[in-house]
Amino acid sequence: DGGLIGRIPSRLGESDTIAPLIVGNRAFAADLDGGVSAFDLRSRREIWHSRLDHEDEITDPLLELDGRLLVYSYEAEEISILSAADGRVLGSFSEVAAAPVAGDDLMVFGNFDDELIVVNLNSLRIVARREIGETISARPLLMDGKLILSTESGKVMAINLEVLFPR
Repeated sequence: DGGLIGRIPSRLGESDTIAPLIVGNRAFAADLDGGVSAFDLRSRREIWHSRLDHEDEITDPLLELDGRLLVYSYEAEEISILSAADGRVLGSFSEVAAAPVAGDDLMVFGNFDDELIVVNLNSLRIVARREIGETISARPLLMDGKLILSTESGKVMAINLEVLFPR
């Protein structure tokens, strides 16, 4: 009948910028003040709530990869990596110019020094850096083994991942 199916009580504050991320029977959501929560959709209960060190708005959709939740804040210029199981902050990266892209245990993002940074998500260590001469302006895309970037000057670049990060 189009009516409300149910509500899940949470400790999240106001949120108007991003939709929840659904993974299996879990939902992950963020608020405008650095709060992130996980919910069990079957039991309609909040599983955990985490507050990031900054109180800045989380501005981009959350990403989940192999049990890690990637949370980006444009205002804080920071990516936080949380455990999807319990919300513990596993690590963070600052001076981030745009939201990251992730796949195959790697996360790629640009910084304000006009570099692309490749992070191994298992170790949370930077495994490669590449000067690109411009600051990226949006989340990169992964497509056919290439990283597609847009820059603040309006350029679109494609970089072969094997060149950026030889395995």
